[in-house]
Amino acid sequence: MIHKTKLLIYLLSFIVTSAYAQSKFPNRDVNRKINCNWLVKANGDLSAVILHDIFSPPVASRIYVYSNIAAYEAMIPFQHTYKSYSNRISGLPVLPQPLNDKKYNYSLCGLRAFYSVSKALIFSEDFMEESWNELMKTFPKNESTEEEILNSIEYGNEIASAIIRWVKKDHYIETRTYPRFQPAGKNEFWEPTPPDYAEGLEPYWSKIRTLVIDSAAQFAAPNPPSYNVDPNSEFMKMVQLVYDSSKFIANDSQRIAISKYWDDNPFTTVHEGHFSFSIKKVTPAGHWMGIASIALQKTNADIIKAAFTYSLVSISIFDAIISCWNLKYTTNYIRPVTIINRVLDPEWKPIIQTPPFPEYTSGHGVISGAASNTLSKIFGEQFQFTDTLELLNDLDKQEFKSFRIAAHQATLSRYYGGIHYYSTALRSVEQGNAVSDYVLSKLYIP
Repeated sequence: MIHKTKLLIYLLSFIVTSAYAQSKFPNRDVNRKINCNWLVKANGDLSAVILHDIFSPPVASRIYVYSNIAAYEAMIPFQHTYKSYSNRISGLPVLPQPLNDKKYNYSLCGLRAFYSVSKALIFSEDFMEESWNELMKTFPKNESTEEEILNSIEYGNEIASAIIRWVKKDHYIETRTYPRFQPAGKNEFWEPTPPDYAEGLEPYWSKIRTLVIDSAAQFAAPNPPSYNVDPNSEFMKMVQLVYDSSKFIANDSQRIAISKYWDDNPFTTVHEGHFSFSIKKVTPAGHWMGIASIALQKTNADIIKAAFTYSLVSISIFDAIISCWNLKYTTNYIRPVTIINRVLDPEWKPIIQTPPFPEYTSGHGVISGAASNTLSKIFGEQFQFTDTLELLNDLDKQEFKSFRIAAHQATLSRYYGGIHYYSTALRSVEQGNAVSDYVLSKLYIP
């Protein structure tokens, strides 16, 4: 009897809430369900532009998060399940609301906001404009009147303008003018690595405004072993493990495949004799946003759940990268290739190219931990999926029994590839999990 009473109260509460939303907002389609595919395509188009424009992993995370927050906020007023991020993430004010005397198509509001914000953050604006025009040609006109379409585009642009004003205060522009990073020049610290010896990437990313975590230093992993070239030191045992394991991994096709599958280096340089060429790949953030798309389509989610998922995953990734990059340039930790070439074997090379920034912690590991933890919260711990995102790079699809298993494989791939230490791989996922847990505690609505 008690359970029936609770159920009745719940149902009455739901009916009252829905009726209230309909009476207060009669023209907002609060009960209408629209498929996620439009927003999935928009994020796919954005990933293609990020790949083309060769944005670094931190910058890519910035593009994803602001574009998807815009889409989410433009659709929030038209439903009663999710809550706006205004005043819940750093500096985001209360945003403009749609007018009650106008009719809208809420999916179009969100999509217009997405495309407008993304165009402001990339180089290839024409590509996104063409994508938008293509969307408008195929958008089902029988679902909305011309007036609704115009109202929706106008409101989407209004949200986008407010988001862009907020974006400009995140310190990104200021960090473009900071002095170039100078390596410490001491044996124990990171230095540019072969084959390109590129300078440190985004050394001031910890100055970027966080969205949910209190500061870049809030979720620091334990300090790595101190530099000590004594063969019996904890540091050299860690280095030796990478070197010894690489000999076995070189003959292990499965681990080699894993290291290349999760490489996700947006600009890998290949040197062959006197010639060199570059290979563009999706960033780690882009890979996990793609996995979010796979989960959304597998569950046939509606577009508002898609907006919530994309925004929450990208917020977790964004803050996790800031946390990771803060630790990278605080510890300034030496890469395996540098110490192995110096002490053990001057000819040794990792399986995949070492990216141009300090070793500790692993960006891919932290991103994978944050994204998988957030996706597990939304879709469940035992969510099975097929990752087909690397088919474009002529790599086989991968089957995973859960997001966490995928994240574990992703972070270990950096160890298999010879660019991270084993202990770093494990700690990086933990750091990402911690950031995600904090974001979820502030933003997740079950």
